[in-house]
Amino acid sequence: MERILGLAVTFDDDGRIDLLLFGTNAYQLPAVTLRRSKAALNE
Repeated sequence: MERILGLAVTFDDDGRIDLLLFGTNAYQLPAVTLRRSKAALNE
């Protein structure tokens, strides 16, 4: 996951990765940046 995150942030226009959970409903999580990646992966 960490390697993919680094690659994704490189190609993203604002350096943030938007996260969505979905099933019956959709939930938007806080965006992940490289600085916040360790905390986000542990949540």
